[in-house]
Amino acid sequence: MLEFLYLAGANDSPDPFPDQLLAHLCRLVVGADTVSYGDHNPNRRGWRSTPRWAGEPQPHTDSIRAAFQTFRHQYPHAPSDPAPVLRWSDRLSPRAMRRLDLYWEVSRPLGIESSLTIWLRDATHVFGGFAFDRFDGDFSDRDVDILEALTPHLLQLARNADTRWPEPATDLTRREREILAWVARGHTNHQIAATLYVSPGTVRKHLDNIYAKLDVPNRTAAVRRAYGLP
Repeated sequence: MLEFLYLAGANDSPDPFPDQLLAHLCRLVVGADTVSYGDHNPNRRGWRSTPRWAGEPQPHTDSIRAAFQTFRHQYPHAPSDPAPVLRWSDRLSPRAMRRLDLYWEVSRPLGIESSLTIWLRDATHVFGGFAFDRFDGDFSDRDVDILEALTPHLLQLARNADTRWPEPATDLTRREREILAWVARGHTNHQIAATLYVSPGTVRKHLDNIYAKLDVPNRTAAVRRAYGLP
């Protein structure tokens, strides 16, 4: 835990948990097969926007993503759940889990047998969520204890990263600001399109408008000018 917190404290990017930190969290703290983190989006049917993964996940196909959105109501750990950390087996028996379409259409195709999830939230805001998955065996009480102890620190890391996102000092529309924020986080047009439920062509059109308003030639220059970066 101390090693992870030392590494996390040295992170100065607007992304609170970049890939290298997720890898350390997966390896050093929990030892799960996979871990993912995604920013919370209450308007998105999947709750988390463009999750980042570490470990050995099987490919997430469009059909699996669609199945998750269809059966999200069966998800045992919503962002508003009173428990910020939940080992799914504490709420669902193996028999009950296997009665869910969510298991057969999402978990089973990915090889996931056990999950443990965390929502990072304070009294007014949900910042994002972690999902830890195992392909064989369940999470231990020690895993739960470690993550419960770590959760306040993870929440503070998310808060710190959130303050590193200045409002762009430009006359952009709300949608243009939203797209530019995802560009600044390193997301591709296809990732942004999937997050916002629009086509990649629509993202490109918005980017063209952004370039024209900022008088810049590309996405890197747009981020630098909008956020006042050197």
